[in-house]
Amino acid sequence: MPYFRVTLESDPSGNFKGFFTTRFVHASDTDEAVGKAKALTRAELGRDQPMRPDSIEEVGTFEYFFGKPRRGFTFYDHEP
Repeated sequence: MPYFRVTLESDPSGNFKGFFTTRFVHASDTDEAVGKAKALTRAELGRDQPMRPDSIEEVGTFEYFFGKPRRGFTFYDHEP
């Protein structure tokens, strides 16, 4: 099963700021990779935030285990 680096972008709504975040996942295909990345992000946020994939890239074993970041967010202001 391949490894993926998935960058997600939030769908800013209401009072929430927009964000980008990157997750490394082990999945059978890109659809499963996006689902796993979203689940990890929602668990860290503690809420259900709409997100969409910004980029999906298959990576090697070394980058999966040692690539950075593992968690965290880059926030930006969103003007309605």
